[in-house]
Amino acid sequence: MLGALLMCSGAVKADLDSVYAPAPPPNLAFVRFVNLTGQPLQVTLAPGQSLRLDRAQPVSRYEIVAEGGIRARLEGKTASSLLDIRLPAQRYATVALGAETPARFMADDASPFNMLKSRLSFYNLSGCSKAQLLALAPNEVPVFKDIAPAQSAQRLVNPTRVSFLVRCADDAHPTPPLEVSELRAGERFSLFLLDAGKQRSLVGVTDRTAPTQR
Repeated sequence: MLGALLMCSGAVKADLDSVYAPAPPPNLAFVRFVNLTGQPLQVTLAPGQSLRLDRAQPVSRYEIVAEGGIRARLEGKTASSLLDIRLPAQRYATVALGAETPARFMADDASPFNMLKSRLSFYNLSGCSKAQLLALAPNEVPVFKDIAPAQSAQRLVNPTRVSFLVRCADDAHPTPPLEVSELRAGERFSLFLLDAGKQRSLVGVTDRTAPTQR
């Protein structure tokens, strides 16, 4: 099964619009947020466009923002702040929001890809040194190697059901395994390595975009 997961085949190209439908106007950009604070966080992008991120759901979907930038309001338990977001049109980005560190903007690859595959992305948003993402089938097989903190990586994989864990160079204990019920053809799936108290955790989400207002 793991061989099937990691193999790549010939490209069958498809428009990005077929993944993030319906197609939005060309003057918009897309941003999602990851809450690293360990506390509930409210992100307000515009009146009526607010997100709540907490331990149960620390990662948002991609929200649609105007080209040229907006100013988001971040509200936690004890403090609030403003965050300027400026992205070129048609670009995707992930923003990591920490309690004591500046927001980290990470560009995401939203280019067309082989729609018979799944695109898997891995984000090391922890202090893990040289993170290795491993797939279990049942032995540990590397999917990504030596991903530094605040870095990400992507690759195409075959659709399948699989479990993942992460090992770090500075920690003898891996993260608890995360079972992904199914990586689907033509979809993007993201894995985030987060610091969770004394133990790091792996969070997985299928990439989704907010509906376009017509």
